[in-house]
Amino acid sequence: MLPCVLRAAGRRWLGLCLLLAILCGAAAFAQSTEPISKNALLKALRSHLSTSKELAKYVEARGVDFALTQDVESELRSAGATPELIEVVRAHSKAVTRPVVPAPAVDTTPPPAPVKKATTAPPAANYAPGIYRKDGAQWVKVLDEGVKWKASGRIHKFTVGLGKSELVGTIPGSSSPNLLKNPVVFLVSVPEGAQISHYLLIQMKSKRGSREINISPTGEEGKGLVPFSSRKVGRNLFEIDFTQGEGDYGFLPPGQDAGNGEMEPAVRMYTFRILQ
Repeated sequence: MLPCVLRAAGRRWLGLCLLLAILCGAAAFAQSTEPISKNALLKALRSHLSTSKELAKYVEARGVDFALTQDVESELRSAGATPELIEVVRAHSKAVTRPVVPAPAVDTTPPPAPVKKATTAPPAANYAPGIYRKDGAQWVKVLDEGVKWKASGRIHKFTVGLGKSELVGTIPGSSSPNLLKNPVVFLVSVPEGAQISHYLLIQMKSKRGSREINISPTGEEGKGLVPFSSRKVGRNLFEIDFTQGEGDYGFLPPGQDAGNGEMEPAVRMYTFRILQ
């Protein structure tokens, strides 16, 4: 009998302690001046120690520190909040803050200056007579090589283009030191008194470790000559677009005047090899 009495007394004592804790919590809830949190409001609703009207007064006096989203409103209604309390909470809730996406910065960098196509070369004074090739925005001089002419013990003479005699010569080495790829733009700086038409563009053949020049007259142009066109871009300056296929080529400049409207072939030639 005594154990039963003790158990009943223990339950009453535990209930009294729980009630006292709830009352203390309710008193603290009523006396606080800080904004009400969502969890505190839910606990107050579930304890049933304060009516919705009383809780509405607390909310009006202190406000809340949360936003009344749809999910939060559903939680409050499930805990017993009346529509009147919901409206008071809505009026005092914090607005849902969304991250502010900064506007893209305005690019104030001035546009780059238009690139001018290099259709004209600098003044002729900047270029000694010779042949240059275009490398990006610069002109690089084409290296020349010595030519050994041979034909019956004497040097043949030719006019603008080629005379009636055959022109034969050799250049040591199987390849030019100037290795290029198409397309190539050449710049010819013509000496005073000469003309661009005095230059010959020749395709060479490899023979026994050397390059052979063999030009035979055929009508107005010789066999072995490569026709080309030029455009004047300055005083004594001419540009030539080269698009021929793979092989060894060379520009033969005008030689010395031999009289009778003829010129001896030059002893140096601006050579180059076109790679695939």
